Amino acid sequence: MHNHEDDLMQSQRNYNAVLHSAHLLLKSHPQAAELFAYTLGKTANTVRNELNPNLPNHKLGLIDAIEMMATTNCFSLLYQINALLGFVAVPVEASAKTEGKLLDQFCEWQASVGQTCQSIYDAIEDDVITPLELNSITRAGNIKVAHWFKMQVVLQNKAEADHAAFKR
Repeated sequence: MHNHEDDLMQSQRNYNAVLHSAHLLLKSHPQAAELFAYTLGKTANTVRNELNPNLPNHKLGLIDAIEMMATTNCFSLLYQINALLGFVAVPVEASAKTEGKLLDQFCEWQASVGQTCQSIYDAIEDDVITPLELNSITRAGNIKVAHWFKMQVVLQNKAEADHAAFKR
């Protein structure tokens, strides 16, 4: 039997991760509230309230969130929203270039796997995962996925080239 209360608890945990990631935006840059306030035409106090996970009546708008992430290059909020909805955000700069030698691409992907493992190890070493550590793990994992996509494209290109050469 499906328990609706379990769904609510799971959702609340996920929402908390999103809210805490929004709060990380405040910590991502010195004077972030003032910077965001200036950019968004709000007061610094309004920005602080919108990013405070303990004030659920204050809501952060989507466009404002995008503007804040673009200003600080802190994408933890994007990563957590994606995770909540069952998606993965892949940084474009990590997935744009798809040429290169197969061995180089493999080594790049392998290094990103190692970085993901290191981020997780560092976070769980003290048996506490902070929102900042969660952001670090998520970013490393997303970069790993992006490198895997690059690896797949290079493998496909190589297989097609080798198949065409073999058919001649």
